Amino acid sequence: MAASETGPYLVVATLCEQAIEAKDGRISVINMIEQVTRRQSGPEASDEMPPFKFGVKVVVALKAGSAQGRYAIRIQPEDPMGMKLDAIEQPVQFSGGPSSGVRLVGDLRLDLQREGLYWIDVTLIRGRGEAKAEQLLTRMPLRVVYLPQGQTATTPPAN
Repeated sequence: MAASETGPYLVVATLCEQAIEAKDGRISVINMIEQVTRRQSGPEASDEMPPFKFGVKVVVALKAGSAQGRYAIRIQPEDPMGMKLDAIEQPVQFSGGPSSGVRLVGDLRLDLQREGLYWIDVTLIRGRGEAKAEQLLTRMPLRVVYLPQGQTATTPPAN
């Protein structure tokens, strides 16, 4: 894709707990997330992680460089087995110029079925149909850790 030589250029791609957009357009990223730890306690704590839903903010910012026109950004999660999960695709418009750009701040809902390393791909898409070209910009890692914590039986003190 010719855009890789002239833009757009990736400024940031991250998962976080919260993203605050100021009135002047600046974004504050709060608590970047690279790992999720799921705990389950009790005597029925399973050795296998039970599936759970996890919501996270995703922030992607690009500078146009000399890129102009309509593009799309795809956020594509992939589970530890390599299975693609539901993607988000957002159209964007670049007006060109080194200081212009686009920012995406949105919610990503993940249905986490297993522990391990998930990848969230950020892909730039230009064109449509047969003229469509895709360029992987980056991969964001998200490690899911499961910690079952069984309870041990306690003996009451003797009287």
